[in-house]
Amino acid sequence: MKLLSAAGHRCMPWKNGKGETVEIAISPEGAALSEFDWRLSMASVTEPGPFSPFPGIARVLAIVSGGGLQLTLSGRDVRVERHGQAIAFSGTETVTSVPFDGPVRDLNLMVREGRYLAGIERLPGEGSQTLAVAEGVTFIVALSSCRVIHENTVLPLEPLDALRLDPGDPQVRLEGDGGHYEVLVARVSEASLPMTDLPEAN
Repeated sequence: MKLLSAAGHRCMPWKNGKGETVEIAISPEGAALSEFDWRLSMASVTEPGPFSPFPGIARVLAIVSGGGLQLTLSGRDVRVERHGQAIAFSGTETVTSVPFDGPVRDLNLMVREGRYLAGIERLPGEGSQTLAVAEGVTFIVALSSCRVIHENTVLPLEPLDALRLDPGDPQVRLEGDGGHYEVLVARVSEASLPMTDLPEAN
């Protein structure tokens, strides 16, 4: 279990040079964009434009803040909204985006196609709920202030902080400040392993 504070995320330019990405985690650590197995990052989209191409990469994208993105994926129009679920697409596709209702920040999980599986789930919560640890790597990305609890240990998460959970780590409970909270749960597993279901509130 490892806390990845928002202040420690690494900023770097987009592959196409038209924006900036905040990198949360990458495997192997320190890998170049042409060499990673998987990568979790956030990007700010302030104006219409193309996405960088990533041949051989599967991508999953969810909205962190702002209204959302109107995407064109190889000629298909797809709308991704702030309170909606993530969208999956291939990095080989030609993608353009138009933000609506102001600037947008998105969460982007990229994995090598055929070698890894990826998923992002939006998890709004009231009260307490338990999050199971998957066979692969799980990231809890806080969209609002919340607490992660294991036995007698309480770990506060501020917006855009992330918590990494690896196989063998204990189950944790999520609770919000004042009851309500919202997180994005990103999971990566090898293609031969199942993705663990997300919890229901209890």
